[in-house]
Amino acid sequence: MNEPEENAFERYELNLRLLEALIDFGEKLSWAHTDKEVEREQDRIASLLFAKLITHGISLLIILPRSRYYSPYKGLEVWNLSSPSVLARTTIDTFY
Repeated sequence: MNEPEENAFERYELNLRLLEALIDFGEKLSWAHTDKEVEREQDRIASLLFAKLITHGISLLIILPRSRYYSPYKGLEVWNLSSPSVLARTTIDTFY
């Protein structure tokens, strides 16, 4: 079941673009509702959790190679697998 390396990178690029689009949409949605008052405490908590999820997503994109947010270190594309794993886990914990 070993996937050829090319297909793995294509799948990575596709999922990366999907994550970027999702975070972009979340940012726009967040900005559109900034400074709006909420009536219920549940809505306030949901808003804070949503902002936390988007922030984690942006942080994840910053360290994922080839994303629009990523900046190579001294021209090197660094694949640090542990940091995205920790951020992904934190995002999941926030959601649940």
